[in-house]
Amino acid sequence: MKRTIDYTALLSTATDEEVAAYRALAAAAGKPWASTTARTVVFVIAAVVILSEIVSSAAILVFGLVLFPSGDAAVGSIIAAVVPLALTLGLAAIVVVGARSASRSGGWELWTRLDKFATANGMIFSPSDSNPHYPGAIFNIGDSRRALNHFRSATDRYLDIGNYSYSTGSGKSRSSHSWGFMALHLDRKLPNMVLDSKANNGLFGGTNLPAIFTKDQVLSLEGNF
Repeated sequence: MKRTIDYTALLSTATDEEVAAYRALAAAAGKPWASTTARTVVFVIAAVVILSEIVSSAAILVFGLVLFPSGDAAVGSIIAAVVPLALTLGLAAIVVVGARSASRSGGWELWTRLDKFATANGMIFSPSDSNPHYPGAIFNIGDSRRALNHFRSATDRYLDIGNYSYSTGSGKSRSSHSWGFMALHLDRKLPNMVLDSKANNGLFGGTNLPAIFTKDQVLSLEGNF
């Protein structure tokens, strides 16, 4: 049976109402990825700093006018208060715009569209799931393993597709690795195989695979493999 894929949700921008509804639904369901993000914390801290600066500038202005109602000292007090206040208000505008942009382009607007896409095509979407369990080489090394922008079939044949990341090393040598993956149910068993394209090998021809195979395990194929 031939299936058609509905791409409508990916070809338009989600509205603010749709994004808000998706966020509320995710929060009500207790999804771990729906909690406050590090970016939100940064914006909250910035807002506190800005508010403190505004209060300080206002206090300098008031005391300057009270202590020096006229003369150069008063002008100096006004300048000392108004200049930082103007800069702070400008920073506040940037933070407000940035917070709004982060809410949309930072993930939620995209997640809303991907969830609509999944629903329209009989799948389940999750922005982040921890430690997917598969026998492939990339799934058994490192830590902080996560499947990102993750789709699973809701019915019919089993299908699991998404991005995958994990970390290795520690301290200054710690690094992150990103892959794409797809798992699906086949009608028959197949031998374990890894197809390695040479097109993305390193400068000296080394493979970028996370696993090392012995010579008796390697077969050379025709074409660029």
